[in-house]
Amino acid sequence: PRMRITPRAGLRLLNTRTSSTTSTAGSRDGSSAVVAAMAARLPSIFGRAWAQAKEIPDVKVNLVRLNSIGTFVVSLAPWGVPLGLVAGWMVWPALTPSFKTETLGMKAAPSGTVFKFEKESVGENCELVQGSVK
Repeated sequence: PRMRITPRAGLRLLNTRTSSTTSTAGSRDGSSAVVAAMAARLPSIFGRAWAQAKEIPDVKVNLVRLNSIGTFVVSLAPWGVPLGLVAGWMVWPALTPSFKTETLGMKAAPSGTVFKFEKESVGENCELVQGSVK
């Protein structure tokens, strides 16, 4: 169960001082009680403000729009990985070698490697004439 602290209870927490907080004012132990009390009050403060804001007609309309967009995006979630793979497949050839090495951190291609293929006629397999594949 969630503990609900009313504003008065929060003030009582702020006003209570233990021997460790009075002897070391401003220390980590003393400030932690204050931080805990304020953190406990934040949900009630923002909760009330959010409840009031949700009653404004324009906010209601935008919340309905946001909810419908959210459900649409969630329905597309299973397609995220396949679409990402297709986009990567399409974009990869357009990336420059310097972008791949500098931004993506890939190894640079060995310099001086030249691949040369010869094809005699239509329908034949290409034959590697120069260079090597390691």
